[in-house]
Amino acid sequence: MPADEATKDAATTAVTLLGGGGLAVTLGVFLRGFFSGAPAQEKDTRDGLAQRNKTLEDQQDRNETRMAKQAELIDGWRYRALQARLEAEKLGYDRTLWPPDPTEGP
Repeated sequence: MPADEATKDAATTAVTLLGGGGLAVTLGVFLRGFFSGAPAQEKDTRDGLAQRNKTLEDQQDRNETRMAKQAELIDGWRYRALQARLEAEKLGYDRTLWPPDPTEGP
């Protein structure tokens, strides 16, 4: 069983070194970001993106309101045109028909 003991010791040593190295790398990345001012830059970026998002949402709301108003106006004009056509038909007025297509060339 001496091979098993050596394997266990090698595995324990590898895990210790890798775990300690990973911890050192993580701590180094955190400290580098902390001292370079990255959190402040990230906060500024998040604030800028939140402000831009709010601006786009407001613009979208205005566009939707304007489109709803346009749809309402279009529906009103269509209704009035239909009413005028029905009234004209009641009075015996025929709609203007297009003349027939010419049979000869120009």
